[in-house]
Amino acid sequence: MTSLPFSLNIFKQIEYFQVIERLDEQFEQMKKDWIDGGYLNNGLSDEVNINYPTWEIEKKILLWTSRHHKHLGSPLSSGSLSDKLNDLHISQTEIDFSSRNVILKNLVVRGLGNPDGDGGTVISQVGLEYGLLISQLYGLEKENSIKEGDVKYRDEMLVRNEFVFFGYKLMYCVGVLVIILSLLLLGASVFEKLNISITIVPVQFIATIKIILGIISFLPVSLFVTGLYLINNK
Repeated sequence: MTSLPFSLNIFKQIEYFQVIERLDEQFEQMKKDWIDGGYLNNGLSDEVNINYPTWEIEKKILLWTSRHHKHLGSPLSSGSLSDKLNDLHISQTEIDFSSRNVILKNLVVRGLGNPDGDGGTVISQVGLEYGLLISQLYGLEKENSIKEGDVKYRDEMLVRNEFVFFGYKLMYCVGVLVIILSLLLLGASVFEKLNISITIVPVQFIATIKIILGIISFLPVSLFVTGLYLINNK
């Protein structure tokens, strides 16, 4: 049997996508503040800037988990993170500025991992689903945007696959359009059953509105198909 070109839990994926996009925006703002010295006073001294935001590192961990974690019940600990930096595509500076324990705790707080009782974190089922989505949404590239003389806090960065991102945005638009059209059709059905006649509105105008709504009703299908194509042909 040929499998469908999309998961039946596509709307759950769209929900995860929205969370990831929101956390990305938050991370970029926090990173900007960090680069501008926003957390200097919380560092080891006035000249050492730690407390680097962790979301990008968390995404790298979830990406690695979805692709390479063979024993999913085995917890990730501070020590195991240090041993897997190359596999995780995390630089030593990047993780030192963030703190290993903070990264693991953030995964737990976001609902993407569960504490094992010994200071480690087991990636949850939701975390695995996020990891699979992250593997669709991002690729890894060498960091070349850090200027010479600045602290190179990461060697590799996660870069958006803009086509896949746009595909998920279209899927979100489909959901919104379906809700709007459903409400419009419900309103039109109630109006028709009440048999209310509005004499001041020309019949031709009403007919035009019906034609426009009929055309718009095909838009969700077009957007859905286009979104599927972009997501599955990255």
